[in-house]
Amino acid sequence: MEPPAHGKGKRKNLYFTSTEHDSYLNEWLKEVDFFLGEMMWLEGQRNQPLKCERCPGRPHEAIVRCKDCAGGPLYCRTCCLIAHNMNPFHNVEHWNGRYFESTTLQALGHVVQLGHRPGVKCTNPDPAPSDFVVFHTNGIHPLTVYYCGCDKLAHAGEPTTCATFRVLELFHMLTLQGKLTGYDFYLSLEYLRDNTGLGQKQHRLKNFMRMVREWRHLKMLKCAGRAHDDGGVRGTQEGMLCLRCPACPRPSFNLPDDWRDTPKEKMYIYNMLVAIDANFRLKRRAVSSNERDPALGSGWGYFVEDTRYREHVLRYATQEDISTCTGFAAISQANKKFSKGYAVTGIGSIVCARHGFILPNSTGDLQKGERYCNMDYIVISALRRLGELPPLVLSYDIVCQWAINLYTRINEFSDESRLRLDDKDIQFAIPMYHFRAHKEKGHNQYSLHLMEGVGRSCCEGIERNWPKHEETAASTREMGPGSRHDTLEDHFAYANWRVYTSLGTLLQKQFKEAVRERAIQAEIYMTFTEQLASENVKKWLQEVEAFEQDNSLRDPYYREPTGISEADMRLQLAEEDDRAIATGKLTLHEVTPAALLVEMLEIEDAFRKFKDKYGSTTDRTASQNAEITEKRAGLRRRLINIRQIQAIYMPCVPQLLARHLHDHPSAIDHPEDQPLFLPHSLCPEDLALCTAGIAKVEERLREAQLYDSLDKLRVQLHIKGRLFGDKARNVRHQGACTRSRRKIEVNQSKIGHLADKYRAARVAKLALAGEGEWEKTWQVLNRSDVRMMSTTDIPPHLSADEVLRLISEGRRTTSWIWMSADNKTVDSELESGMQDAVHIEFLWARSCAKRWEEQVFMLLEEQRRVLVSLERNALEWDHRECCALKIGDAYSSGLAAYAAEQAAIQRGLKAKFQALWQFFSPSEEYTAPESPEEEEVSLTLGSDESDDEQEDLDDEQE
Repeated sequence: MEPPAHGKGKRKNLYFTSTEHDSYLNEWLKEVDFFLGEMMWLEGQRNQPLKCERCPGRPHEAIVRCKDCAGGPLYCRTCCLIAHNMNPFHNVEHWNGRYFESTTLQALGHVVQLGHRPGVKCTNPDPAPSDFVVFHTNGIHPLTVYYCGCDKLAHAGEPTTCATFRVLELFHMLTLQGKLTGYDFYLSLEYLRDNTGLGQKQHRLKNFMRMVREWRHLKMLKCAGRAHDDGGVRGTQEGMLCLRCPACPRPSFNLPDDWRDTPKEKMYIYNMLVAIDANFRLKRRAVSSNERDPALGSGWGYFVEDTRYREHVLRYATQEDISTCTGFAAISQANKKFSKGYAVTGIGSIVCARHGFILPNSTGDLQKGERYCNMDYIVISALRRLGELPPLVLSYDIVCQWAINLYTRINEFSDESRLRLDDKDIQFAIPMYHFRAHKEKGHNQYSLHLMEGVGRSCCEGIERNWPKHEETAASTREMGPGSRHDTLEDHFAYANWRVYTSLGTLLQKQFKEAVRERAIQAEIYMTFTEQLASENVKKWLQEVEAFEQDNSLRDPYYREPTGISEADMRLQLAEEDDRAIATGKLTLHEVTPAALLVEMLEIEDAFRKFKDKYGSTTDRTASQNAEITEKRAGLRRRLINIRQIQAIYMPCVPQLLARHLHDHPSAIDHPEDQPLFLPHSLCPEDLALCTAGIAKVEERLREAQLYDSLDKLRVQLHIKGRLFGDKARNVRHQGACTRSRRKIEVNQSKIGHLADKYRAARVAKLALAGEGEWEKTWQVLNRSDVRMMSTTDIPPHLSADEVLRLISEGRRTTSWIWMSADNKTVDSELESGMQDAVHIEFLWARSCAKRWEEQVFMLLEEQRRVLVSLERNALEWDHRECCALKIGDAYSSGLAAYAAEQAAIQRGLKAKFQALWQFFSPSEEYTAPESPEEEEVSLTLGSDESDDEQEDLDDEQE
């Protein structure tokens, strides 16, 4: 459509269009004056005739225009009202002789008559309140409304505020996807109507939020099919409004009838993995109450039924949970969480660990941290809703403590909330990224890397869920208990639906990765096995298989430290000092010689870290210089404090320090360049002036440093291998490569620091103990010795493919640092002393190969379950459609239409997923193979080029 011409020639089309390149914007800028003029032209009467063209006979003056009608036509008052019989929510403006000023259809005399067709008057109209307003997508509209009084037609009370379905749908989607608050949306509607602040404010925010809450509740009831059920809304039972995961195992729904007869070694494909966690950002202030603001359907959705839950928690009001795992502080801090002014300090929740669906009745409020009484109840509530349980894996970041007396605590529950778990097939796990927060010893039984039947499940999906919901914290924090529950449940339902519709892409991507990784890990494991003596392989496999059957046996994955650690040595020296003081032995200062040397070694380590971080930096910014100055000030304070005590035990140090500062005056401003004058650096004459035995104390500490730094160096080198392997196999694009390089750089920095620490400790040990047998164990650490166990060190210039070949091929040479210092037996085919390290590495290679093998078959089974679940859901809606058609009342047509639409959606998703999986989708009759070795999954994944193109598309979509 082209506006009429004016001025010189015809005007151009005035449309804003998206551009593909910035060059188009440059062209647009050349015409910006024209576009600005067109906008201004629209502000006036646009050279149109002042007579209304729509009036029959003698036309009236056209002084009203509609902003929402296409083209913004001009009307007279009467024609405007006629044209808007079916559009009562349009915004109109009135020409006052100089400009168009905002007005309303109500001010022009528009009346909405309910109960009759538009334009038909009621013989007995009943006026609504004069302050009646309606919320619509384009603002808040005052309306003159008449109810129908014919045949004494009743209407509900005297409402003064209404909202259209369209505005509720718009806000619903904006708040679910964009987390827009009701307050901001309401203000936007007001500003659409009047953005000057000169008009009268409506102050209907509470009314709008009440309608939104009712809308949310109705939508959840509608989507759950409650309108189709004979029991109606009142017949809704707990958990019925939740969207269930179609990929998770559900007996009698998406599992074969004979699934219980599956051999034990194949039963893992039916494992149900759930992840438990708490979130302390979703708090609620102590406002309102459950009596004033109850939930509209407590227990019907994702939250537990509130009344029974609160009664249960009150019975454990004084419970204190104790943690003995020194590596994790969630439980020990549970009763110390900030709670003043808050009725709720967070929520605990449970999701299916492989796909991230929030489970029915799986969420509850926390009053004071992750107390057992809260989390136990939430877990049992969620498991009760699952019905018959397949083999279960429970993942929780503090499961090592939580699971200890779980069955005993649950058996003490009241009858209505009790669920026996001690007769279930349950495994307990710690999520992958939380695992390193725990102490290593006694925890490998909870490792998902090593656990049988979990595939490559990391069980961190619940952590990825939290950011989507934390954006609601600002608004839900101020809500009453019922409003908050209803709002969060709505967001939980939306999150589940988004995963529901994207399962096809998710499982497709995971399956392609699993097939690729399975081949790589199998080759690595096979190559590793061929290099080992057969008797060792047989013995190690027997040990690990026994441990997998009985976790109480010795853990083959755990290797005791090769010697006493620094922390242990410091503790030992501190205990010796305490015993000496207890027996009456006096010291020259309250700080003992051992404590002095411990602090000096820490300062030495701080100097080393400072030089590593700032020593090579030349071109610095002002902020970097300020940071360096602050760090140096801190080091100088520590050094000054320790020098005073050092002078007491080592009287020669002040003179030596003065001489050094005289020769090197720059060291005054650079404390990191000052020597510490530790005993090993003193000449025999100076050492003779020091406190007796101080050199022996340093020698013991240095020996502990040698053990500790070498152990930690091995760990960092092991991590280095994993980082390079992951980068070579999985990282393709610039952003991911940058993040991967940063991780590798941090890891390499730690390796360099530990290597320097070892070298310094060895120099000190040599100075204190002299040459001897110890040098066979603590050899000189050359740069070439600092490499991963099973490969040569990886040069930084190699490409990802070259790194992968280097890791996977059989070119294995081993540095002496991997040789254990205290082995009693030696494999004849291996170098002396490295058997323990190779043993553990072999078991890890076996575990990686098995987990990826399990992942392939678990994903195949999940694809089958998804297709079956979608078809079962479609059949359920088909049944509801048939039942609705048989009713024959006023609602039957709508009920049948909605059921048919939902069935079509389920089948549409099924067809879409089948198309995505067409090259590697299992049939619905798929069954697991006899064993991973007996059947290979035949796949057609296309060429490497097509795989790379698909990955590019996936990354762009993400």
